[in-house]
Amino acid sequence: MPLVLTIGILTGCGSDRASDPRGVDLDFSRGIDATFNAITHNQNPLERAALWVEFYASIDPADAPRVGDLFKKSIGGQDEVSATLLASWWAQHDPRGALKRAYSWPWDDRKLGTRVVFYEWGRSAPEEALQGLAGLPGLVSGQIQSAGGAFVRGFVDSGAAPSAELASFIEGIDVLKDRVSMIETLISGLSARDGLKATEAYVGSLDQQVAPDLTKQFFRTFVGVAAIRDPDEAKVFVEKYADSVYGKHLRRRLGARWARFHGAEAMEWARALPIEDDRDDVVEHTFRNFVFADRSAATLWMHERHDDPSLEAVLPMFLAVLAKQDPQQAAHWLPRVSDAEKRQRTTEKVVKEWLRTDPEAAMAWVDASELSPRVKRSLSKLLAEKS
Repeated sequence: MPLVLTIGILTGCGSDRASDPRGVDLDFSRGIDATFNAITHNQNPLERAALWVEFYASIDPADAPRVGDLFKKSIGGQDEVSATLLASWWAQHDPRGALKRAYSWPWDDRKLGTRVVFYEWGRSAPEEALQGLAGLPGLVSGQIQSAGGAFVRGFVDSGAAPSAELASFIEGIDVLKDRVSMIETLISGLSARDGLKATEAYVGSLDQQVAPDLTKQFFRTFVGVAAIRDPDEAKVFVEKYADSVYGKHLRRRLGARWARFHGAEAMEWARALPIEDDRDDVVEHTFRNFVFADRSAATLWMHERHDDPSLEAVLPMFLAVLAKQDPQQAAHWLPRVSDAEKRQRTTEKVVKEWLRTDPEAAMAWVDASELSPRVKRSLSKLLAEKS
């Protein structure tokens, strides 16, 4: 990433701000040390950032070790912009040297520095950067996610074609959340760069090349990305692989992610699935995410379709949500929950909500209900505590 672009992203300045707008110029006549220290002590953040851009654009890459020494001595007085620019500039000329120096910095600066270095390295030399990342010493959770994610973003920006070797490297990352994060960054980036068709071809090519569990994670991640970009394309992919060794929970994944953005459409698709295609499980996960994204829209949608047999699996969840708005109506629909155990648990949730708004009506309903004596005693005790 060019330095002017880097600083533009960090400060909001365009490329015409590469030098200070008020005409402050750098004076190299006193040497690099004095110039570096003068910028460090500049109290204007935007002016200081612009001067750093000019500084790194003017000095010889051979001076990188010297500048690195100056930076390390001044750590604590530096800001994130200066650390980012130093790592970016150095990585463009000598990524291994930049990585070695960044790794000697204190934790926060080290994490930032390695992230910037691996972005630049991944953008300019993806295969070499991958080897460097694999050999990074002292990795801990969080750092590999940070550096690995930056490398993947650089890799995508490089235009390089993804490979099985890249997937194999991700497979070797021990911490699950770090592995998942890198896969999500890669699939999202490739889908934006190359389109869903090309990304699907890459994901499909991993079969037999990496471990089945990793391939499953790539498949699920692709479905999640495609569900947002093009649900129809996601549906085609899911049905293509649903019955394969990688197909478990693909429909659930599609419904859950789709519902975050288009809940009603996702629910119509889910409830139309054949019962043998894990319909109830898919409907439940889809509706849960619909509620999470838009509770009122989800409640209204379900209110109009509560008697649909294909939606029975989500009735307990729906009634628990409805109870916050209309507990009496929720209580009226409780008999529709056919499973006795689920009906009892749902009843307790509904009545507890009702007790908060109209305890007398709630307990009158409880007394007249067919609830077990144990449940009635429990609810009566709850009412007494609230009185």
